[in-house]
Amino acid sequence: MPVLADLKEASGPTISASQITSYLLCPLKYRFHYIDKIPRPWKSVALAFGSAVHSALEAWQLSRLAGDEMPEEEACRMFLADWEAELSGDVLLKDGEEPAVLAERGQSLIKLAMDALRPDKPEAVELPFLVDLFVPDNGGVLPVKLRGVFDLLLAGDRIVEMKTAAKRYDQTTVDRNLQLSAYHYAYTELTGRAPEIHVVTLLKTKTPKVETFKTTRSTAHTAWFLHLVREVHAGITNNLFFPNPSWL
Repeated sequence: MPVLADLKEASGPTISASQITSYLLCPLKYRFHYIDKIPRPWKSVALAFGSAVHSALEAWQLSRLAGDEMPEEEACRMFLADWEAELSGDVLLKDGEEPAVLAERGQSLIKLAMDALRPDKPEAVELPFLVDLFVPDNGGVLPVKLRGVFDLLLAGDRIVEMKTAAKRYDQTTVDRNLQLSAYHYAYTELTGRAPEIHVVTLLKTKTPKVETFKTTRSTAHTAWFLHLVREVHAGITNNLFFPNPSWL
C-alpha cells in the first residue's frame, strides 16, 4: 500500500471522488472551489461536527494500531476539544441547533461507534492511495490519477467508511455512492482483490444510533464509474464550467 509521502511527491494531475462529485453537482461551483479557490464564507455545522467526531475516532483507532488503546473518556475529551475549536470559526448553525446538545450527541456516537468497531483490530487507519485510471473497452489510461484516503482497513479485504448523518441511509444510496465506487476500484487495483465495503453511519438524531451497511461493486459498475471519470475529466480540461443551480 502507498504511504502519505507517495501522495505528496506524486507528479502529474490527480482527481478525487470529492472532486468528481462536486463537478457532477455543479461544474461552476467546482471551478469556484478547486480552480479559483474562492474561500467559503462559513462552514456548515454538519461538516464541523463530522470532522470533530471523525478526528476522535481516528485517534482511537491509531492507538489500537499502536497496541495502546485509548480509553473511551479520552476519545470523548478529544471530540469536545475539537468541537470547541470548530465552533470558534465561522460555523453556520441551523435554527434549533444547539452546540451543547450536539456535544452530547457526539460523545454518545463516539461510544456507540467504539462498541461497534471494537471487535475488529484495524490493519490500517487513514491510509492514502494513488492509482492509475484504466478505462475499459480500449479507453486507455487517463492522464490523471485517482487519489483518496481509506478511513479504515480490516482483515478479510474490508474497507470501513465512517459517515455522520442527520437521517438514515438506505441500501440503494450506499450501493450507488460514487466515493465508495472509487474506493472499491482503488483497493482492487492495489491488491488484485475486490473488497467488501462497510459504511458505518453515525446518526446524530435525538436518540443517537450507529448503523452499518455492506456493499461491493460489480465489474459492470466499475466500468461505468471509469467512463464517468473520463467524461468528468474531459469537462474539466475543456473548461466546461456551466452553472447547475440547486438547493446546494
